[in-house]
Amino acid sequence: MGFCYLSNIALAAARLGAQGRGRVAIVDIDVHHGNGTNDIFHESDQVLFISLHQYPHYPGTGGLGTVGEGPGRGSRSISPCRRVRGMPLIVMRSTASSSP
Repeated sequence: MGFCYLSNIALAAARLGAQGRGRVAIVDIDVHHGNGTNDIFHESDQVLFISLHQYPHYPGTGGLGTVGEGPGRGSRSISPCRRVRGMPLIVMRSTASSSP
């Protein structure tokens, strides 16, 4: 369970997908892993979810092995960091290789 009871970004991404707008990229930069948003789109190939977070902070999720499942496999770019350095480069590489 994430910190939000209502994930506005997940609702917006789902709506864009339902409207046929193509793939969506969500970039979550926070001290904590965006586990709620990750879980919502874990099996979806329509959303590229990029989480840049410190690890292993609460909730302890978001290790490098978090890659999605089924059609969503590979639609995750989980980057646990000790410090916030080089993040724009990581995001640019992730979005370019997934072409959302």
